[in-house]
Amino acid sequence: MKKSLLSVMCLLSVLTFFSENNLIPAYAETDENVTSEENTAEILLNGVVDSDLYLHNVPVLLSDYSEDSYNYREQLDKNNLFVYETLSALTTPSTDDITINFPETISMEFEHRTTSSSFTDDEKLNLSMTIAENFIPGVDAVMLDMPEIFWLNPQSLFAPNFSYSESFNFRTGKYVVNVKSLVLSPVCYEAYESMNEVNEHRKMLEKAVEDFPVDKKSTRYEQLKTIHDYICNFTYYDADAPLCYSSIGSLVQPGTVCEGYLKGFKLICDSLGIPCILAVGNYKADSGHMWNYVQMDDGKWYGVDITWDDLDGTNGLELKYEFFLKGSESFNVKHSPDNNYNGSYIVYPEISETDYTENITTTATTTTTTTTTTTTTTTEIPVVKPELTGDLNHDGEVNIADLVYCSNAVMGKKTEFSCDFNEDGLTDSFDIVLMRQLLIDIKQ
Repeated sequence: MKKSLLSVMCLLSVLTFFSENNLIPAYAETDENVTSEENTAEILLNGVVDSDLYLHNVPVLLSDYSEDSYNYREQLDKNNLFVYETLSALTTPSTDDITINFPETISMEFEHRTTSSSFTDDEKLNLSMTIAENFIPGVDAVMLDMPEIFWLNPQSLFAPNFSYSESFNFRTGKYVVNVKSLVLSPVCYEAYESMNEVNEHRKMLEKAVEDFPVDKKSTRYEQLKTIHDYICNFTYYDADAPLCYSSIGSLVQPGTVCEGYLKGFKLICDSLGIPCILAVGNYKADSGHMWNYVQMDDGKWYGVDITWDDLDGTNGLELKYEFFLKGSESFNVKHSPDNNYNGSYIVYPEISETDYTENITTTATTTTTTTTTTTTTTTEIPVVKPELTGDLNHDGEVNIADLVYCSNAVMGKKTEFSCDFNEDGLTDSFDIVLMRQLLIDIKQ
């Protein structure tokens, strides 16, 4: 994921709008105090935006992590929340202009009016940043929360047109600018030639989510492992893929980057009711990284990074679990979350210090019942590694008999030796898939 400079782009876009249109508004005189000190931001340092100072003036994107809500909308102020809720309608693709009528008017005071233009450069910059504070966090939050808005290029939203009125306040001796609305113009990614193509992909994405091969009756751990493994096996890392930044690349059309991996993961988690959010960090120069945090049934949050677990090996079926349901002690060794996202300030849940462990023991159970007592004997299948990789039945050879042996174990038949081929603590269909691939490789 390339580190986006959308907040700076937004400021430049607003300044460009001022200069290109040479705005010289007509002033109305008033003796009414129409400004709000609370909405006035003085964050100029020698004409240069101080990003850290700017971030302190925007709403914090903080999930409430309650039972029914896991998103970045909960702490938005009224203006940004209105932006969020308006843009959430873009789950139904449309490139029609969107007018944002702010619930709270954005007001700013200026010391003077020049004769050549309406604002000085410093005044333009100050106003543009204030406008940005009132809609950038709303855009960021909806794009983080709703991967189903897969088609929208968010950069298209950061060059808005806006309407405003001006007046002169006799009591304060200052000029007042009131921004009441702005117009956003959604644009789809360049990879799409038409909105018809967008809608076709929307149908395919909805079907991919609906038909995703996961057992809804299984444990949360098993569901997450299925999502993790399926996406790793389905797609591969490709920064040149035309839709690499969306969930299309991880669920519909293979080829994606970290952003696509984690958005697909979140979409399936959302469909299953598993709390899941997106996180950003590891910023270096012009690049960065993204991953997921999920909440397990123990109430704790854990890190998941499918991108780095997908090894893109033979036929795309090589994967690992180095970054699957990990706590901070291990996950944060290579992951450094950053609170700065596009000019919005993100607060993440505190993840568990230790890794998540699923206590699974494969057992064979026999029960004997008499008229007076019931006794249960549990025999644990020994985990003995064979001398040859894939020799699951320990007969000294790797052949189709091992695949049958593994299949019987997955179907619940008692086996003398463990068939956990990928050593993930489970004997399941993924062991069969990997065993089949091994036999194909041997045959070739």
